[in-house]
Amino acid sequence: MREAAPPPLSRRTTAVVATASLVASAVLLALTLPRGVNDQPETADAAITTAAKGSSPDTHLVSVGGRDYGALPVGDGQWVTSASAVAGKDQVELRSTRSGRTLLTSVVGSDERLGIAILRADLSTGARIDTGNILLSLPGAVVPEPGMRVVHPHNGSEVSCHPSITLNATVDDDSAPVSVDEPIVGAAMVTDAWGTPLGVVVDRPAGHLMISGAAIETFVTENTATVVAAGSQAGRP
Repeated sequence: MREAAPPPLSRRTTAVVATASLVASAVLLALTLPRGVNDQPETADAAITTAAKGSSPDTHLVSVGGRDYGALPVGDGQWVTSASAVAGKDQVELRSTRSGRTLLTSVVGSDERLGIAILRADLSTGARIDTGNILLSLPGAVVPEPGMRVVHPHNGSEVSCHPSITLNATVDDDSAPVSVDEPIVGAAMVTDAWGTPLGVVVDRPAGHLMISGAAIETFVTENTATVVAAGSQAGRP
């Protein structure tokens, strides 16, 4: 029985070339095929970051008159909350919702225009709550956008936030009026739909205001300098 003769060289060459072409086409298709929409998070399903870079995942609340107000850490044992929450108070109690620990803080300054106040703990007593610093992740200017979220200070739920549309609504680099689907008590973080920090929202008698990181940093720095100067004067004979 004779063995089958190998195919002519031209047929073998054609088969090899066809196979190589098929493989090359598959590789090229894989490299150039547009990525699907699943590579980008859907707004509705995007994970919301409840703790921004540099801050604690803890939630801090200020208790005044039996009511709790959200407070956000700004470093060195300091927090910001709404000015209306601590109006007329020299000291207020601040509580960590994660550990349940509390400490006494002093109200060292307030800004009625922005509606924020700064609290400072006396860390020399050894009392300490893990804080962090939200200023490390906040942009310098305020740019309100659709799809904003607010992490509610009481329970960490996500609340929709919208740029305010009113006849007297003014927007600058420092602040902008916003509306929140569920009113925020105290201060809370504003993020975009993907959890990127955009600013801080505080409640005021005139409505909610979104404040930039630069405005808060300036406010904290000015009041820190004031407190240091006052302490130096008090220590002189």
